[in-house]
Amino acid sequence: MKIEIKIESQLEYYYRLIKEKFQFVLKALFIILVLISVLYIGFYLLLFLIILFGINYLFKSMRSN
Repeated sequence: MKIEIKIESQLEYYYRLIKEKFQFVLKALFIILVLISVLYIGFYLLLFLIILFGINYLFKSMRSN
């Protein structure tokens, strides 16, 4: 069994700690932004489809009269 001990200065320790926290926050923000953009794009696609079906329904109802 081999045990390794890493000797690092306090500055290196805090730098590594801040870097890990920063990466975690960036990943979380990226995931949240992706989810929001998917919802945003999906909302506008759904709105477009509703308007398209509404216009289609109006043309069909005018044609049948």
